[in-house]
Amino acid sequence: MDFSKIIHFLEQNISSLSNAFYEQVKQSEYMQTYKQFDKNEVIKRAEKVFLHLIDWLKAGSSNIEAEKYFEQIGAERFREGFPLTEVNYALLLQKKYSGALLPGKKTYLKKWIFLKPLNI
Repeated sequence: MDFSKIIHFLEQNISSLSNAFYEQVKQSEYMQTYKQFDKNEVIKRAEKVFLHLIDWLKAGSSNIEAEKYFEQIGAERFREGFPLTEVNYALLLQKKYSGALLPGKKTYLKKWIFLKPLNI
């Protein structure tokens, strides 16, 4: 599958996507551990996941590579004291934003960004 449009979109909007993730963290009752971090750290962590998604898509989207990455993230968050439910919820939020790219979807991320579905 050709992921070039998704990759381009993510590369162009990584800052807006990561800021939208931060806004969700601030508002969520399920993200108490993330709330202990400052804004820049939360955004940096979100960008890291989105950057990995871009690299993963460029490399052909191997399930084995995704599994390794998320096992690593899970181990890091465990060492930091994150409850598993919070890690899962954070990934769900990021999936929500990247899922807005699928054909037929319309998603608003705050007032400053409207994601148009990509024709893939």
